[in-house]
Amino acid sequence: MIAYERKNGRGGTEKMTRENAMAYIKQQSPEAFLLKAKKRGYVCPVCGNGTGSSGDGIVRNPRDGRYHCFKCGEVSGDIFDLIGVCFGLSDFKSQFAKAVQLYNVNVDKYTGSSSLQEKTPEAAEADDIPEDNDVSEYLEKCRQNVGLTSFYADRGISAATAERFGLGYDPGFSEGTGGRIWKAAVLPTSPESYEVRNTEVSPDSGAMSRDKYRKHGRAVIFNLSPEIMAGNAPLFVCEGIMDALSIIECGSRAVALGSAANYRLFCDAVDKNGISCPAVLLFDADEAGRNALNRLSSELESRNVTFYDGSEILGSYHDPNARLMGDPDGLRAALGAFEEKTAAVTVDIFASEEDELLGVNAGFLLSDFKEHIAKGALFSASSTGFEKLDSALSGGLYPGLYIFGAVSSLGKTTLLLQLADNIAACGRDVLFFSLEQSRYELMSKSVSRESFLFCRENRIPVSKAKNNIQIADGSRWAEFDEMGQYAVNGAFERYGRYAPRLFIYEGQGKFSVSDIEDCFRKYLSFGRRGGSPVVILDYLQILKPDSDRLSDKQAVDRNITALKQLSRDHNIPLLAVSSLNRSSYGRDVSMDAFKESGAIEYGADVLIGLQFQGAGENNFDMALARSRSPRQIELCILKNRNGPIPPCPVGFKYYPEYSFFEEK
Repeated sequence: MIAYERKNGRGGTEKMTRENAMAYIKQQSPEAFLLKAKKRGYVCPVCGNGTGSSGDGIVRNPRDGRYHCFKCGEVSGDIFDLIGVCFGLSDFKSQFAKAVQLYNVNVDKYTGSSSLQEKTPEAAEADDIPEDNDVSEYLEKCRQNVGLTSFYADRGISAATAERFGLGYDPGFSEGTGGRIWKAAVLPTSPESYEVRNTEVSPDSGAMSRDKYRKHGRAVIFNLSPEIMAGNAPLFVCEGIMDALSIIECGSRAVALGSAANYRLFCDAVDKNGISCPAVLLFDADEAGRNALNRLSSELESRNVTFYDGSEILGSYHDPNARLMGDPDGLRAALGAFEEKTAAVTVDIFASEEDELLGVNAGFLLSDFKEHIAKGALFSASSTGFEKLDSALSGGLYPGLYIFGAVSSLGKTTLLLQLADNIAACGRDVLFFSLEQSRYELMSKSVSRESFLFCRENRIPVSKAKNNIQIADGSRWAEFDEMGQYAVNGAFERYGRYAPRLFIYEGQGKFSVSDIEDCFRKYLSFGRRGGSPVVILDYLQILKPDSDRLSDKQAVDRNITALKQLSRDHNIPLLAVSSLNRSSYGRDVSMDAFKESGAIEYGADVLIGLQFQGAGENNFDMALARSRSPRQIELCILKNRNGPIPPCPVGFKYYPEYSFFEEK
């Protein structure tokens, strides 16, 4: 047992147990080894998040004291994990030793045995782990205990596979756990290193503990050898050991990085031993996995290594082990199909310029294309909540950039807000970026609309419905009669059914496209369910440019290109409001109204204009059109890459008092 000493303010020392020393270090600031970010938090040593004005850097969760980078997702954990990333230390012992040095915690050997008596027999057994690098004896002891846990079997790993790789179990693991006793699965990576996973679940939620991983020894690629990098059969490169074991369980070959950040170790092995088989990169379906995929792809491409993106093998699952547990037959079939596909291409596919054409040849890609179609992975529409509009858009909203343009008083923002609410009500998340109105203004509009619909559907006079001003001004509520209060309460209840799927960001002049993408990545890092969100921007012309030296037209052109790329990269519908030229006022809406920026016309996948019914006719009176209640609005599809342009506009009745659009 080891006791630790820390200098106190009077020049003496304060002795601490191992657990107290760890607790003390966890309360310290990372400023000892990390730079402060410009906004808040600390600069991420992996991606540099925090060096600019828009990035928050690595931030600390005040609830559990853990740090996380929301931009790259590769830095996540307590202060010891941060030290490990910064100084290249993979095992807790070396991380702790470095922390002791950084924070001047004095270490002194303690030879007494009384502290051992305070531990459970399991904890005392855990202290028997050899101090030197060779942990073979400990791993063998754990292997003999593997029959005491169902952890591996529950995750689809057979006893034969567990025996082959020496998988083990330690019911009293405590190394680096802060004094807690884990019932840990022990996964060897070498005679000197291993990884453990806490097998216990939370008694409250039934979910695995968030603090569930520990590593001992240097970082090692699981199951990697010169032999496995030879031959023609594909080698699946995974993040986690359980994922690699899942692939192996299905009869294929696999290795595990142990962490997305360890992709460099695989590159070092390629440089040292070479690789003749194609590598299939099969990382987790999250931000860290995508980042690792991109980085390793770039590294392998620079080395002329044949590789494939194996993401399609996951289907709708997060990782290979999740699919093995949920759909084992599907995983085996997907692996088999992928191996057949790669077998059709020889290992020297890129040996000549002619062979390189296969990678872009439509005939060669046809089977893959059919597979995507069967899965609905390429094109899947989200309903707008308006039946006729869905029909005009060839089924609804597809991934791509949608631009909505109109003159004032047409309700552009109101329509996009109602679309957001409709999409959320259908079960899909929406990120709404409002650069002009506050989130409470928007929420009050939604509640106002719901009060109108509540009255209509419950045969209450619509005069009892409330506008957004009445909703937002709480001082007026006392003036509402009983029926009016009933309508407002009903409206809030209706809004509350889908409001959890709405994320409203506000700030005029605050957001650039890169800021929107940062928010999008932070959203993804929380692992929200329901598929990728729809992003809505209100509005385009006040979106912050990436340079102060650009003209208004240049700024819009660049932002259109960036928004288009954002929708393409993440395969999402992105809806943006655009203003129109002054010359278009009183005329029927057309593409000419967007000519201030040619990028809008050419960059948008779908271009939609709103106009008053009768606009452009000789006797059209805009003042009269505005005074009508409801206003008669037409939505014109001017461009549609997803289908034909409807011959007639979609007609709407617009009730501005209640922020409500209704199809005719």
